[in-house]
Amino acid sequence: MLSGLEFAYPAALALLALPVLVLWFAHRRAARAERDATGTLELWRQSAAEAPRSARRKRLPPAIWWLTAALVAGALASAGPRQRSASDRSLLVVVDRSPSMYLDDRGATRIERALAAARVAVERCDPARVRWIAPPATTDVQHHGARPPDDWLRAPRVPRAAPEFSDYDRAGVLWITDRDLEPRAAGIAASGGVAVPGVIGWSAGRRIEWDGERVVERASDPASTDAAPVLALDARLPERIARVARSWASARGVRVASAASEPANVSALALRVVGEARTSPCELARDGWSARGLCASGLALADVDGPLEPWLGSADGRAVWVAHGLGRVHLALSAIEAPRGDPAAWAVSWATLFDACLAPPPGSASVMERSAAGHPVLVAPDRGSSAGDAGGSAWTALTAATALVLALCALLASGTRAVG
Repeated sequence: MLSGLEFAYPAALALLALPVLVLWFAHRRAARAERDATGTLELWRQSAAEAPRSARRKRLPPAIWWLTAALVAGALASAGPRQRSASDRSLLVVVDRSPSMYLDDRGATRIERALAAARVAVERCDPARVRWIAPPATTDVQHHGARPPDDWLRAPRVPRAAPEFSDYDRAGVLWITDRDLEPRAAGIAASGGVAVPGVIGWSAGRRIEWDGERVVERASDPASTDAAPVLALDARLPERIARVARSWASARGVRVASAASEPANVSALALRVVGEARTSPCELARDGWSARGLCASGLALADVDGPLEPWLGSADGRAVWVAHGLGRVHLALSAIEAPRGDPAAWAVSWATLFDACLAPPPGSASVMERSAAGHPVLVAPDRGSSAGDAGGSAWTALTAATALVLALCALLASGTRAVG
């Protein structure tokens, strides 16, 4: 078991010089002759005559040995001992699925180029297992196999931010992205890429494009299927909410389509009724309006595209009936009566929600995403293993606890000697 130990920070073993210095200074102090001043020469002579010819050498007090052992254990803990198992070596691949990864760069997307380079790095590592994740998604967070799911080669319907790669900067990890991020311990397969002009957004039915030098506004082609963002409406949506959504879409230049007929990866905003079929009466209130309705038991605050935020629910907060995230609004409502209160508040409240949730239409990306990503980079990850990392924390905790116990023993031994 001990033969498989390694150190995550071997440079910290230099701290082993501290216990050596402690022993050296303690030995010098013990070997130093003690001075005893007398005021009478005759007493000095009698003392010298009665002294034995060979005095016993002073021993180091027990507190010094306890302290030395504590310093040795502390140095080992600082070096990060961990168990390395070659038979259980695995590789974690962290994939960037942000919009820039799906830009067409000379006939191939950046994610395709990065994955092609990653295959070389994986072969160099020769891992026993490969695990893929694409944070910050929730439900498709993990995949096992020699390659990622085919769905990951297509842009997600809701644009995602790049992963927080610094959270995965350790041995046994490979980053898949388009820019050189210079990890300290992880490997990286970066596609690089040239600048890719194109659509960066929409405004009132007009395309906002970046031509490589400046941002321009162009009229969209009505005949094109991607001429404007798409609002996908669930047929089960309560009619009062559907009417507000259509009015909002008309004012924003958003095309309305049925959620059943529109592909899931096309809509920039989808309104869907989810939850149990069984409903019960509920009281809804928000932003100056209130209404009675029929609601299901509640909504989950996460879906395949990530976390959702509650927007409308019960007064006690136990049930959420409307939740939202970028590109989608989920409703656990099957019916709603005429709203009470300010008539304008009802429309303004829902329109504000739709504005906040409207995602950029598929194919659009910010100027930063479309900028040049530099040259390709390939750095194979360290041959560390996730199993070794997990075992490292246990060994580090054990040695740190040992150092603490030994230090307490040194303190007790020092106090006992002082009392004695």
